[in-house]
Amino acid sequence: MIKIALLTCLITSSGLSIANDAGELNAEMVFESIQNDLIVDSTAKLFSASGMSRNIRAYDPINKKMYQRVLLGPVKKKRNLTRSNYTHYRYVTVYNVYKRNERISYLPFFQEECYDDSFYMASWGESRTLNVKLESSIGAKALGLSASVGASIAHGATFSTSRRIKATAGIQAKHIPYKSSETHIGVTYIQTYNSKTGGYGFLRGGSFPKRFALNNQNLGLRVKRQILSRCGN
Repeated sequence: MIKIALLTCLITSSGLSIANDAGELNAEMVFESIQNDLIVDSTAKLFSASGMSRNIRAYDPINKKMYQRVLLGPVKKKRNLTRSNYTHYRYVTVYNVYKRNERISYLPFFQEECYDDSFYMASWGESRTLNVKLESSIGAKALGLSASVGASIAHGATFSTSRRIKATAGIQAKHIPYKSSETHIGVTYIQTYNSKTGGYGFLRGGSFPKRFALNNQNLGLRVKRQILSRCGN
């Protein structure tokens, strides 16, 4: 792995356009070069047509904060190259994953008694459409979210699943169904690239970095077993 040398000089200001779903920019921002915030693997062929690496660490260079994951938007070419220190840009989203287990209140729990002993004691079936909410003023396509995630934001996600449970003799227990999901929370900033020099940077200002949040990801049905007592012989 090669860590590119630090270059932290304030260079110039540039008029750009704030994001719509097509990924265009429109605001006054300040360009800064901060190449140490990239870690590039020179052995991996993870480059776009512009030469921008896809091997980016989950780091917010503006607030100097690490995150768990990174999402890269498509590379856009700068239309007006006059007085500009970069030729391409993209949205980079860095975020943490928060797991949530929610009791499905309208599904019953099953109570296992001491004498129950069965590989298939009971089962649940669940099917409903859930709202998927994206908190970002940047469009899903410009952020780099997949088409399926974009469709779920527009139309909701179908949560359809079933789960069997077994019973083990000698205990008394409750089996309680939960919906499991992930919420992704972080920020989006604009990363820049100069194809002539190979230099990276970011744009500061114009309300960037922007808040990013996306809920109801990686849906699943979980069952918690609560042991009430252990039975004697």
